[in-house]
Amino acid sequence: RAPRHAGRLIERSRPHRTRRIDRPTDERTRTLSHTHPIRAAFDLIHRDHRLFLNRRPMTANGHAANSADAPSKMPHKPWRDDEEDANSLRAIVRANFPRSVDDAFPFLRVARTMTREDLKNDLVAGLTVAVMVIPQGMAYAALASLRPEIGLYSCILPILTYALVGSSRQLAVGPVAMVALLTTAGLSPIQDPLEDPDRYQRLASTLAFLVGIMQAGMGLLRLEFIARFLPHPVLSGFTSAAAVVIGSSQIKDVFKIKIGRSERFQEIMEDFVHNVENTHGLTFAVAATSIVFLLAARHAKRRFKSIKMLPEALVLVVFYILVSKFADFDQKGVRVIGKVPAGFPSPQGILGDELGQLVGPALTISIVGFLESFAVAKTIAEKEQYPISARRELIGLGAANLVGCFFKCMPVTGGFSRSAVNYQAGAKTVFAGAITAAALMLTVLFLTPLFTDLPKPILSAIIIVAVSTLVDLKEFTHLWRVDKRDFALLLCAFTCTLFWGLLQGILVSAALAVVLLVQRSSDPHSAVLVQVR
Repeated sequence: RAPRHAGRLIERSRPHRTRRIDRPTDERTRTLSHTHPIRAAFDLIHRDHRLFLNRRPMTANGHAANSADAPSKMPHKPWRDDEEDANSLRAIVRANFPRSVDDAFPFLRVARTMTREDLKNDLVAGLTVAVMVIPQGMAYAALASLRPEIGLYSCILPILTYALVGSSRQLAVGPVAMVALLTTAGLSPIQDPLEDPDRYQRLASTLAFLVGIMQAGMGLLRLEFIARFLPHPVLSGFTSAAAVVIGSSQIKDVFKIKIGRSERFQEIMEDFVHNVENTHGLTFAVAATSIVFLLAARHAKRRFKSIKMLPEALVLVVFYILVSKFADFDQKGVRVIGKVPAGFPSPQGILGDELGQLVGPALTISIVGFLESFAVAKTIAEKEQYPISARRELIGLGAANLVGCFFKCMPVTGGFSRSAVNYQAGAKTVFAGAITAAALMLTVLFLTPLFTDLPKPILSAIIIVAVSTLVDLKEFTHLWRVDKRDFALLLCAFTCTLFWGLLQGILVSAALAVVLLVQRSSDPHSAVLVQVR
């Protein structure tokens, strides 16, 4: 029989050394009760006394430890619950408060693991995106009825702010076509940009302030689920219709004809038919050749890998700046941008009296901008296999708009095309965005006088080609075959947005989506299983 001590078997591997073998409690109790029933009962009573009364740890021989060795126990307070309510204000604040510096600023965690090769890739990607953003930023500012330099300003501080608090490593934040069109749709009824451009610009910055407040608030309060009320059919129909409206709104600069400011497709086409006979030939030739060049360059980049990173928009801009300067386009009737002020903008305040009128456009931009940004960020994160948080994305986009609104910036979000170029150029960390912002800072400080002779039809051509990819005709045919109710939702969003207006279209479509959701929840699919003999 093996020797025992305090319920444990002792294995004697050497004459002068012993080794204990632990067994589970039930096996040890069964062994003790078989050999020493009185000692086993005493040990069980002693162990229960330790667990339920004293809660003191046991020593190696199975007895309770001394009171001096046990940790001090806090007195019981009956008015304080052992578990904190998850819905209490204290729990909500604790859940949203960063637990560490790395949690507050994710870029610090990335910086610790960054290699020299990553820095080299970020440098190349940042400069590539900067080359692309310069013409795009000016074009999207023109789409929002703002001066070209506003688009450049909106690509500097928002990028840096998002790099500090955002969770995506390749997302490129800045002006996008959809947000620019929503901006001009929300601000034009309040202020005509031609009558008072300075007040219109301050309204755009005030709109960015409201967008930042809403996005950051939704992130802090964990309300990212609100975006689910805009399902994919609604967003697809809205995006396709908005792309058509954006493209048609550039007709006035392509043909140099007078078209009233409107966001309804039928009104734009009516003015176009009445004034098409007044087309300026040279302006139309510049715009048409630019569109053909951009489309051909896009097709060539898909076919030939060697020119995949060619900045065709910048090549077009440089070429026509030189042609415009030496051919005197301004004297021949072609509209040019004119003088672009150099230097970084000074801080300015917002228009607090106009906040109430901007709540509707700000809410639409907050949700649509977040959905577009999170879609591309999530796609890239899944490919690179790193975690991404919808709540952190809302906070990052909100912070980017909040900081930029005090420096003449328009509302911004993550752009699909820029982020794709940033990822394809080899960006590994958020420092690629910082390099893009630094390059744009140098452009704003020293290179803005070079854009004086840039023809406006070039910016219209860039916008038309950029939004042409947003029209998704395949989604119409796919939903017609798969789900007729989703097809009806998509068609409603497309029709209302195209012929009624952007804000009205998305609100009606979202309301219809909620109705269909309630209908499906109240009458779920059910199947009756019958045994057939």
